[in-house]
Amino acid sequence: MKTILTMLRASLLLPSVALAAEPAAAGPELAAMTVRVVLSLGAVIALVVLAAWLMRRLQTGVGSAPRRLRVIESHSLGVKERMVLVAVGEQQLLLGIAPGSVCTLHVLSAPVAEPPAVAGGSRFANVLARMRGPEHKT
Repeated sequence: MKTILTMLRASLLLPSVALAAEPAAAGPELAAMTVRVVLSLGAVIALVVLAAWLMRRLQTGVGSAPRRLRVIESHSLGVKERMVLVAVGEQQLLLGIAPGSVCTLHVLSAPVAEPPAVAGGSRFANVLARMRGPEHKT
């Protein structure tokens, strides 16, 4: 056990001994390395932004199909249970959702009028709509 501790202490001291043996980097060399690291980091960030922009431009037609299935309203009944009013075409279904099961509670004979969309909406919805752009407005 003592030898393991001694080996561990020696392995922790080796990097500091190696660093102490090297001369300190000169000012211009350190500045050049710093500039190179900052430029490399900027290039990586620019590449990520460019890739995100390209992915957004390539996916313009994904969300443009008409939706046949809509969740009209949802109500929580417990921690993991909810009741959901779903419109499928012109028909509306009341579904009960629990962990591991979805069951039809009622099929409405006459569709319930959908609540009018709030003009202002929530702040998050407004920010999200502005970020997505005009091609994704519903």
